[in-house]
Amino acid sequence: GAAAPGVDDSIHPLKYTWDVWFSQRQAGTKSNKKDEKAGAPVQKEKESREDWEGGVVKLGGFSSIESLHPFLAHLVPPSALPASTHSTYSLFSTDADEAAPAATNLICDYNVFRSSIAPAWEDSANVGGGRWVVRLRKGVADRVWEEVVYALVSERIGGDDERVGDKVNGVVLSVRRDEDILSLWVAPSSRTERDIIRDSL
Repeated sequence: GAAAPGVDDSIHPLKYTWDVWFSQRQAGTKSNKKDEKAGAPVQKEKESREDWEGGVVKLGGFSSIESLHPFLAHLVPPSALPASTHSTYSLFSTDADEAAPAATNLICDYNVFRSSIAPAWEDSANVGGGRWVVRLRKGVADRVWEEVVYALVSERIGGDDERVGDKVNGVVLSVRRDEDILSLWVAPSSRTERDIIRDSL
């Protein structure tokens, strides 16, 4: 049938508006007692809340399938982020004359969360919740990230159970030198709801 006057039937709105965040930080290292005694600078093991807040940047948001696609298309692919370029190069480069990028100790995170929820455990929607974690070998994150984001925002995670879709707050892809880590963040939920979410991954 024809669309109602003034309604654009080519737009497919999502149930929620979603925000995309990016952060980049140095990976922590465990302190060495010998270095501490010798007076050598020691990198802190865990970043502070202030450091994290200063390093996370909101890139924008989307509220329809049509606005999601160009957004993802313009993001730097996970395999091209600084934390990944050395590892990805060694997996896919066959040109021995080309110099490999220097190894880096950076961690780069992409976060997609419902717009009312910050990608932080202190956000009230995340307090008391948890996450499902999938460790990815290098070279597969580009495809997996895109598939999970599409599944998340189109409410395919959890199938037809609407209670489960409302329990998923967001997804984080943490790109590291040796592996990538995908985390699905969930609000406080029942064991049954958590199992449904796990089984849909």
